[in-house]
Amino acid sequence: MRPGPLSIARLLRICAGLLIWSSGFVMLYAGYSLGCQQIDVPVEAGLRNPVTAGLVIIAALHVAALIALLLRRYRYPMTAMADENERSRKLHHWLEGFVLWISLAGLLFIAFPVLLVPPCAG
Repeated sequence: MRPGPLSIARLLRICAGLLIWSSGFVMLYAGYSLGCQQIDVPVEAGLRNPVTAGLVIIAALHVAALIALLLRRYRYPMTAMADENERSRKLHHWLEGFVLWISLAGLLFIAFPVLLVPPCAG
């Protein structure tokens, strides 16, 4: 038996982690470069400057969104659609969790240098 097509809600639920990760990626790197152009940060300021503060807030909001989706995943697992078997439902649920965990790890990997490298040093 061939399963039916994915619903839009289920597809968005599976792809939500990647959408949040890509939003964080663009906002962090754009904020880093545009923040250095718009705000004159002295090198002596180190990590205590408005650019780093803004980037930390952006990263924290994206991490919080991914954690909220992970908590929602464990609290409300996917239910089977009318024409779907149990194996397919489990695969979609596992795939959603995998994408969310990989997105969270990728976002933390991207945001980690924000906490270590002072912006606009070069």
